[in-house]
Amino acid sequence: MVQGHAIGFKRADGLDVLLHLGIDTVALKGLHFKIKVKVDDIVNGGDELGSVDWAQIEAAGLDKTTMVIFTNTKDKLSEFNVNYGPATSGSELGKASVK
Repeated sequence: MVQGHAIGFKRADGLDVLLHLGIDTVALKGLHFKIKVKVDDIVNGGDELGSVDWAQIEAAGLDKTTMVIFTNTKDKLSEFNVNYGPATSGSELGKASVK
């Protein structure tokens, strides 16, 4: 089921990545999210995965904090360097290296 508040994908090197857009946004049931990719799509760095109406997220009283979660770190992740602070569309959030 696509609800928009989270997007998961597997990188070519096998690292599993989950982007969770906002906190408690699952309660919106997809409202204010437009996901542009679907299961089995191949995406590349810089591709637009979707969009969020952040003003509506804030109006709903929800936190815009977005989490990048690696779900198979024990097996795959070697290092992750984070670019902390606000991000804009297309900005690099960090670099993940695999074992």
